[in-house]
Amino acid sequence: MNFDLNKIADIIREVAATEILPRWRHLDKSEIHQKTGPQDLVTIADQAAEKALSAKLIARYPGTVVVGEEGVEADPKKMDLFKQNQPIWVIDPIDGTMGFASGEPQFDVMLALVQGATLVAGWIYAPVDDEMIMADKNGAVRVVKNGTPQKLHPPAFNSIKEFSGVLGNKLLSKEHRDYVKAQENKFRKITSSICAGHDYAMMLRGEAQFAVFGKCMPWDHLPGLAMLTQLGFVYCKHDGSPYVPGDTTGGLVIAPNKATLEEIRRIVMGNQ
Repeated sequence: MNFDLNKIADIIREVAATEILPRWRHLDKSEIHQKTGPQDLVTIADQAAEKALSAKLIARYPGTVVVGEEGVEADPKKMDLFKQNQPIWVIDPIDGTMGFASGEPQFDVMLALVQGATLVAGWIYAPVDDEMIMADKNGAVRVVKNGTPQKLHPPAFNSIKEFSGVLGNKLLSKEHRDYVKAQENKFRKITSSICAGHDYAMMLRGEAQFAVFGKCMPWDHLPGLAMLTQLGFVYCKHDGSPYVPGDTTGGLVIAPNKATLEEIRRIVMGNQ
């Protein structure tokens, strides 16, 4: 499948400009709804952005399909598309809906293109900062902020004692979170997750070198993983087994290479 990273980035920016930013800090209470509970929200902006982005992508690339967070919420059978082999656009229309609904600036539009087990490309867009991070499986990670290309300089570290990590909050038990925090002296720093888009952006910029997530929904992780693999990062589920598109169980551990992945997994998983 032929596609243009920059043209798709333009589509994402257009949808954010028309469906998301005008509603940021202007939502009525009637436009915010709970899904599974008060920490799991959806807004009219999430729904409108996913609908618009889906329509534009399918119109430009006939034969592709969409798996989006809100579409799966309405019809869980859409996850079955991962069992097939056509190109799939995986959409998180607003990652960080809690912050968005509260008027906070930490939210992102996330998009991945996958086919079978292959992570073809990923995009993470921070609308408030106008920062787009993107890459496909054949090229370098690109960052464009306010229309200007930025250089990535991920630092190299020789020891995990120099690593900073991100600890996800969802689906990790309190006991496990407490256990991981107790291991903090083995690393430079461990910070709590902001939202998946911002967490992956930190790793892409070199501000964090590993992450542990308890939740592994595809729209949260496939965009970032598609880009991190271009920097040599590797990942697996908590038990060390492979993570593939469409899997929603087992949590994730992400690290710069196989050796550190196993060492970090051993430290942070303990007896889990």
